[in-house]
Amino acid sequence: MNFQQGHQEFLQKAKLDEKGPWRILKKPVGAVEFCRIISLDYVIEKPSQKTSCKLELQFTDVSSEVYGKSFKLTLLELTDHPDFLVERTRYDTSMNKGWRARDHCQVWWACEENGKAGSWWEGRIKLLKPKSPEFPESPWEMYHVMYKGSSAEPTAHSPWELFEKNYNLEDWQLPSIDEPQKESLKTIFDKLQYNAVQKVFNSGLHFCDIFYMDLC
Repeated sequence: MNFQQGHQEFLQKAKLDEKGPWRILKKPVGAVEFCRIISLDYVIEKPSQKTSCKLELQFTDVSSEVYGKSFKLTLLELTDHPDFLVERTRYDTSMNKGWRARDHCQVWWACEENGKAGSWWEGRIKLLKPKSPEFPESPWEMYHVMYKGSSAEPTAHSPWELFEKNYNLEDWQLPSIDEPQKESLKTIFDKLQYNAVQKVFNSGLHFCDIFYMDLC
């Protein structure tokens, strides 16, 4: 899921010389769009030496005006910027939760300083309000959370950043392949490997040549 508001804010914050799809494509891009990753590459940026991810995404919602169109995006390591590219199942789960005002929740704040991975912050949703009148139905940062023990103004969050009060990140189940599918894939890969070896033998290479290729 790609969220245009978050994407715009990310480009401004990262100061990238890169245009979003709403500027490149000649059709309007929705506030929330379904996408598929069609290419991905990791590179080391200079002079920072930090890793970035080069993505090409394609819009996949047939009802969207940009269906079938694609765009490129560079993701930098910005730990202080919320995710605007969200895995579909996480998005669906958070939207189905139906968070409301006065609900208790907790938010995980990552922290790379002092060797700490991060910590949970407990709070309560004070109000629900679209961040921008330009996108009245977008869930991007529409939940305003008042943190426990804090006198500061409520912090705006998106629903996929909110978790149940007693939730533990270790309980989050990552997508996995079940055993029948795993065995089927192993059979396919074994067959591909066998065919590749047979092709090498048929090409006239000797065993020592194959062994050398494997070492390389």
